[in-house]
Amino acid sequence: MDPIAHLKAFIEGKPGLQRWKVWFAENSHELGQLLSRGQFLRLKFKRLEEIPRILTDHGLTFTESDYYQWPEWDQAGPKGHPRVAPTSEQVATVLNQFQERLRELHAHADELGPPGSSPPSSLYVQGECRSVEELRVEAVWLVDLNEITLLAINVAIPGEEPDGRFNPETSRRMPRYFRHGRGAFCFTPDCKRVLWSWLIGPLFGHSSLYDLEQAADGSFHLTNESMLWIS
Repeated sequence: MDPIAHLKAFIEGKPGLQRWKVWFAENSHELGQLLSRGQFLRLKFKRLEEIPRILTDHGLTFTESDYYQWPEWDQAGPKGHPRVAPTSEQVATVLNQFQERLRELHAHADELGPPGSSPPSSLYVQGECRSVEELRVEAVWLVDLNEITLLAINVAIPGEEPDGRFNPETSRRMPRYFRHGRGAFCFTPDCKRVLWSWLIGPLFGHSSLYDLEQAADGSFHLTNESMLWIS
């Protein structure tokens, strides 16, 4: 299957496709020849947003599906067994992880960034919390160094300044950080594992898979981190 046909099958949720990370690595050279540098980078880091644009540019029609919403899972797509709704405590544990990482980033800003750079002081975090009653309960939070605020689901997330600095097709040097970071998470159907990811700069972010364990006192903790990708 040629790369464009694969992208169409992916966005339409055709079962049985090769895991995204493996497929992208094996086809990156051919994709680099078919796409512009900007398209290639956007496809690498924001595939669900970029694939429809690429298909439209190629004059193809398609019907979007969320089957591969989280392609990092070993088994993508809907599961046949009932889903367990995450508790507010479980969601709070995941959100606290974003806040803790944000604080750590600021604590070591001088070591990580070039002179004059400043990491984002807030993140817009999108969560997908699946349950039996509603197969998708989506929410958006604003996470900063001191507070975690639930926002309206249709909140307008600020974009970056369209001044060319974020355009990988130009020769201008890209900044290390965004003004506002982006985060996302998703629970497994049994709420025992969490896929966690954030992007705080054009080429700066990572994604991990955690076990969600409950301690004897009833509190939840993210353990056994497995790094999926880092940039």
